[in-house]
Amino acid sequence: MKTNNKSVLFITHDASATGAPIILLSFLCWLKKNSDISFQILICKRGKLDQEFESVAPVWYLDDRSGLKARLRSLFRMLPFNKSRFVSYRDVATRIRAKMNIDLIYSNTVANGKILEALSLIDCPVITHIHELEFAIRIYAGEDFKYIKQHTDYFIVVANELQKNLTQKHNISHKKIECIYGFIPNIIQKKIDRSTSKKALTQEIGLPNEARIIGGCGTVDWRKGCDLFIQLALAIKLCKPSFAVHFVWIGSKPSGAALLQLQYDIEHAELTDCVHFIGTRTNPLDYLAAFDVFALTSREDPFPLVMMEAASLEVPIVCFDRSGGGREFVQEDAGFVVPYLNILAMADRIMNLLHDEQKRKKLGAQAKEKVRKQHDINIVAPHILIRIEQMLKNA
Repeated sequence: MKTNNKSVLFITHDASATGAPIILLSFLCWLKKNSDISFQILICKRGKLDQEFESVAPVWYLDDRSGLKARLRSLFRMLPFNKSRFVSYRDVATRIRAKMNIDLIYSNTVANGKILEALSLIDCPVITHIHELEFAIRIYAGEDFKYIKQHTDYFIVVANELQKNLTQKHNISHKKIECIYGFIPNIIQKKIDRSTSKKALTQEIGLPNEARIIGGCGTVDWRKGCDLFIQLALAIKLCKPSFAVHFVWIGSKPSGAALLQLQYDIEHAELTDCVHFIGTRTNPLDYLAAFDVFALTSREDPFPLVMMEAASLEVPIVCFDRSGGGREFVQEDAGFVVPYLNILAMADRIMNLLHDEQKRKKLGAQAKEKVRKQHDINIVAPHILIRIEQMLKNA
């Protein structure tokens, strides 16, 4: 479908190097190569991916500061020579509309309620791509979710569990919702040798060469279940395996009380020798490749990018039921799904995989094949593009 002279404004709640912004950035790179649609980007909070977004399309930055600096910046924006691409809630609609004709707004995540309200002066349809379940909606959107519901014409969700949540908890018609499963930016082109990755990790943190490694990844917080990861380590330790088992978590380290709480549990459970929170890494795929099993301990995780990345590296996954889209991906051929918060069941399944190398390899290979066939960007992105084109056609 030709969409010449049609323009889309894509909104990201921030430019952090986390799941939803990475997914959007990857889609926009794909869109630029595979469509004639013109688009610009509004970033509501700056982050590590600013420059990468800027390399794809013109970017606007939301300036939500208050006080004297905000008033001075507002005056500066009114000067005729000003070419600043900072906008406030007050002038976002008029400033952006003066620079481009907006035929469609595509809002990524539920955290953009206020900005959708501010942009409502622009009479165009809105797609909201939802990556969150109920707990995250309450935390990141709260009362502002009413603006999401009010201004969104069509919802894209990353798993069926999210569609169920929107219809049952928020009374949104299923006719306005489409499930398009998540994708990884690219099927990994560079061949990552898992044995080399494992050797490098064991050397980095001083593990025995023959150690089995259980991996976790994500922001170190309650929703991701970092505390459950520690409980899992204890449960497996109490199984008294005949081989060394270590637990490695990749993700930004907490500070203050949260850090002390983790350290407290690790120390009092006598796990300091086998539980390792190593912080963020610039090459996380090399670390994921070193894992024997990926433990998705999240209490709530719609369709985590890291789950697909681990699967693409032939790492089987064990996750909780009723915690998001993990169950929909893993099913019975990419790992195991255990009852919600049942740490003993998760430990049992992981021990089963550690003892059965053939099963571990089989499930890992099937997980990789599933990602290749169902979750490559070149398979998923065209479905999103079709929806965008349909909305533009009717705009």
